[in-house]
Amino acid sequence: MYMGVDVHKNYCQFHVLDDNGKIFSKAKVVNTPDSLTKYVQGLPNESKQAVLEAGYGWMPVHDTLSGLGVSVCLAHPKKTKAIADARIKTDKIDAQALAELLYQNYVPKVWIPDQQTRRLRELTRHRMLLVHNCTRLKNNIHNYLSRIGVQAPRLANLFTKPGIKFLQGIALDEQQRFLLDSKISSLLATKQQVKIVTERIQETGTQDKRVTTLTKIQGIGLFGALVIVSEIGDIERFEHPKKLCSWAGMVPSVSQSGNKTVYGHITKHGNAYLRWILVQCTHASIRYPGYLQSRYYKIMHKRGSKAATIACARKLLTKIWYELKRAKQ
Repeated sequence: MYMGVDVHKNYCQFHVLDDNGKIFSKAKVVNTPDSLTKYVQGLPNESKQAVLEAGYGWMPVHDTLSGLGVSVCLAHPKKTKAIADARIKTDKIDAQALAELLYQNYVPKVWIPDQQTRRLRELTRHRMLLVHNCTRLKNNIHNYLSRIGVQAPRLANLFTKPGIKFLQGIALDEQQRFLLDSKISSLLATKQQVKIVTERIQETGTQDKRVTTLTKIQGIGLFGALVIVSEIGDIERFEHPKKLCSWAGMVPSVSQSGNKTVYGHITKHGNAYLRWILVQCTHASIRYPGYLQSRYYKIMHKRGSKAATIACARKLLTKIWYELKRAKQ
């Protein structure tokens, strides 16, 4: 049995082919574990394969089907679209296309992280979201102070204890005071959540040998190492550091026609979280004397700081590949 499954929030569209590639079943099933289980168990008792697109809500459907003994693979959405593009797009057509690709063994597969890796990703990505929200709230407060004509003091950080004390002591009218206090409360609450999640991450980081290995690299801290480990997953799936760099979207785009080859900006067709943390670690690493710092300034004088940062981040990722490979031995 070959099952193409188009996953949505409230339902899943199934298109099932038999071993001869003939349509066996079509169904619109409510997206709950009980409904999915009932439908799959109602199919003939033989080996089953299923394919889902790596998009919204794939994880619970994957886990439910896998628990029923179905061999599940994930399809790369962009590559699937390129192979099975259609002018008319419906849920039924999408499910049919997935089932036919699975039957013909043409599915552009995506690596499926294990449960432990997924849980670690959830933790690190949640902290990234909280930090992003902190930055957004700080910018909003700065913007509000400018709008109401308040000149902030020359502090290294307005949001330390002295800065917060200054903000809470500004003489404002009733509405301005209410709005500013509301913004400050939101910021302090978010910062407290960052602290709580960071403590949880620190407890997790001490239990992983790979994290300990990466923190020995200059510029990579505990959180950075955890993000890198959770986003890369099993390093054995990359047989060469160039493949890891390509997967992360940190290789230049190439346009070739005849004898002319043009290299452009990095592709960015990869893991955005990994690229972000590599840039942050690179910024930390080039503060100290060493190979990355000298390489950074050499490239910066020729091509600018952005190109230098990306080039050094790629070198850092290459070093990470070698260190993780050694840690596996």
